[in-house]
Amino acid sequence: MEGKTYQSVGQPVRKKDAMALLLGKPAYVDDVTPRDCLVVKVLRSPHAHALIEEIDTTAAMKVPGVAAIFTYRDVPQKRFTMAGQTYPEPSPYDRLILDQRVRFVGDAAAIVAGETEQAVDRALKLIRVRYQVLEAVLDPHEALDGPILVHPEDSWRSLCPVGADNRRNLCASGADAGTSCAGAGSTAYHSASPTMHAAAAAASARKRRWRGADIVSFIVLEIPPKRKSPAENLQETLHNFYEAASALRTRP
Repeated sequence: MEGKTYQSVGQPVRKKDAMALLLGKPAYVDDVTPRDCLVVKVLRSPHAHALIEEIDTTAAMKVPGVAAIFTYRDVPQKRFTMAGQTYPEPSPYDRLILDQRVRFVGDAAAIVAGETEQAVDRALKLIRVRYQVLEAVLDPHEALDGPILVHPEDSWRSLCPVGADNRRNLCASGADAGTSCAGAGSTAYHSASPTMHAAAAAASARKRRWRGADIVSFIVLEIPPKRKSPAENLQETLHNFYEAASALRTRP
């Protein structure tokens, strides 16, 4: 075998789209963004674990150019999973588009849509949120059967018998607790595809703000001309997102 040359083993392999990327040929978001679109940003929690007691968007809605503001009161209250394996997805169905309970620093508290980024940024600063700050789960080992529940809600569910139990902070477990995946919760979004992890506050343990969350904080939505207002279109988009996520996780 010594001295033998292989076609692939030990040989450099050029990435299929390397030259296209190098030459700037692929289309990026800025290349395909249509006119008459809304800028959408997310107001995020400064706390590792808290309940939203009150959220006032009155002043923010008066900012010229703001089309819509959504809070947990405005979205479907049926939970879905953001994991992405095949059906049936074993990960807990624990997410809402917006939730009254925030579970990590950077969790979404409100969604603001406006005609310009400047209007949206101004509106974000005018939203007033009163939080009931709760003790956070900072250690996955202490999360298991601990006094602090990350997902105490009754609407939490798991479709597969993988040992998930939100009353024990478990998203999955083996024959004994020693092989458990403690902390039936979510960590901060730190990539373009939100990652669901076991430990309730893996990111919040150090109470850090994940700057990578900005990747999914800024999006654009096309407004169908002469058919719907920007606010109506965004409302429809949020519901379509929920329906699509639900359909992917419940199809036979």
